[in-house]
Amino acid sequence: MSTKYYPFLKLKQNEVAALGSISSNILSDLTPLFDIPKTEKESPTTAQTSVEKGIKFLNKSWDKSKNLLIDCKDIITLSVNNQHIYDYTISRFKEEGFNFTPVLALNRDKGHNECVQKHHTQAPFSKIAIRLERYEIDDFYTCEAELSALLAHFQGCNITIIIDIAVIHGEKDAQRLITPLTDFIQDISTSNTINYSTIVFTSSVISANFNEHTPAKKSSKLPRFEYFLYEQLRRLESNLIYGDYGIVSPEYSDSGLPIEFIYQMSTPKLIYTGRNEYYIFRGGSLKTNGNKQYFKLAKEIVSLEEFRGAHYSSGEKFIDQKSKEIGSPSSQGNWYKFLNVSHITYIVKDFL
Repeated sequence: MSTKYYPFLKLKQNEVAALGSISSNILSDLTPLFDIPKTEKESPTTAQTSVEKGIKFLNKSWDKSKNLLIDCKDIITLSVNNQHIYDYTISRFKEEGFNFTPVLALNRDKGHNECVQKHHTQAPFSKIAIRLERYEIDDFYTCEAELSALLAHFQGCNITIIIDIAVIHGEKDAQRLITPLTDFIQDISTSNTINYSTIVFTSSVISANFNEHTPAKKSSKLPRFEYFLYEQLRRLESNLIYGDYGIVSPEYSDSGLPIEFIYQMSTPKLIYTGRNEYYIFRGGSLKTNGNKQYFKLAKEIVSLEEFRGAHYSSGEKFIDQKSKEIGSPSSQGNWYKFLNVSHITYIVKDFL
């Protein structure tokens, strides 16, 4: 079955485990892209650990025969065992026997694309993805020339173009994006030099700074401008495929702070996906108010008119159980897992 949705996730335990908790009929309609997560104090050791842990999590929760995309957009240029970090990543995924598509980019260091070319020469890839950022779509003819030069190394490959807008900062930003995105889609769809099979549009409205959305102990609604833009573009390109970053910000990175300090500063943060908006619920300091806050916030989610019921997915079942104070209130990471299950299931099952 062809892909109808691309979730963009971090190669972290809870985000990988989310896919392991989704029903097989939903999984058959999606292809995930995993980014190697970064830490605030990045080093060859932390990068290698991120790759190895990610592979370990995938071995537990993912069918290796099913295609995924793997990238390292967030990691600075560094070497692991005298290899470029992406070279190391590709080598390890090959060794583990995963069916994966590598991701090229125009704005990375030279070694990123070169290592993909090297592996393609050794054993040709059947699929290649190219990930473009928002500023790269403003000048189509420069972008077209750079894409053509890069794709010359991958003749015969099935090409996926990814337009990655990352975070949309409010309604004005969404409106500003319409014209450059529309122009780019129109130009690339009529290009004589770029032969692609699929275009994926991905973005998010969730910032890494949760204070931009709601203060502690408050709730709010956040318009889903990513789908608004997708709808505009879909009118121009029928083969356009929807992507997003789930309920975790693309700007998120692991903190280098000691765990006890994180606990002092952290507040519960829950995001539930509706058709036109995200419902955002935030608690107070975990140190002061404790983990039982999650029970109260779960009750608020269940009281929403758009709550889809405990039988909808394992995500909704989890939320419903916590609203009834069954078991422990759980951790923020586990909440992210099941809120992503809810989000991904909804996108595939009833939204698209």
